Amino acid sequence: MKWLVLLGLVALSECIVILPLRKVKTLRETLREKNLLNNFLEERAYRLFKNDSKTAILPLRNFLDIAYVGTITIGTPPQEFRVLFDTGSADLWVPSITCTSPACKTHNTFNPQNSSSFREAGQPVIIFYGSGLIQGFIGSDTVQMGNFVSVNQSFALSLMELGYDGVPFDGILGLAFPSIGIKGAMPIFDNLWSQGAFSEPVFAFYLSKSKPEGSVVMFGGVDHRYYKGELNWISIDLWLKRNGRQHPQTHERQARGF
Repeated sequence: MKWLVLLGLVALSECIVILPLRKVKTLRETLREKNLLNNFLEERAYRLFKNDSKTAILPLRNFLDIAYVGTITIGTPPQEFRVLFDTGSADLWVPSITCTSPACKTHNTFNPQNSSSFREAGQPVIIFYGSGLIQGFIGSDTVQMGNFVSVNQSFALSLMELGYDGVPFDGILGLAFPSIGIKGAMPIFDNLWSQGAFSEPVFAFYLSKSKPEGSVVMFGGVDHRYYKGELNWISIDLWLKRNGRQHPQTHERQARGF
């Protein structure tokens, strides 16, 4: 028996593969060696916040460090909704006035008949999340987010919701890539960028801790008042190409999420 155990250990040891790893230089180190670091940082300095019509800061309300919620409006005249700005999904949805789920009874609901700019696409949709799901249909309308207005913006209206009872928001506004969203529906961030609304295709979060006020989401740049030191920019060109994402001028996005 001892010999069998010993032979077994020898056989296992022969299956172990050791691969050497080599630490490569960071982009910062490479640029510094080539005396290009200052130029690189200066080129991206304009990506920091510009106080103009193509940038915006939206206040967020912190609910127990779990959910950070902001306000948008949909329709003409505008109907107001509290939404969770989500970097892990790409779709925008709010409850329909005809939603029958208990969760809809405690949240603001959208009434298409009260909006002169609403258009129904007639496409049914189901959106799955780790926390639940919504089932409804697709429509389009004017959506305002701070000083940005997205016309003919596709969004979902929920007729049934699971997992959203008692949450401090009415719906979700996804900021992720179109490839993971509803087919044929352009996410609001991409829609606004294609319309030339942003100075830069950048959004960022500043999330406060243990207090309801003070958190913000920034669009079009990153306000230097909300951080110290330097920002590190990471190119995701290859990832974007693999996921069907293209912007006319740049393939970089800075996202701060939770």
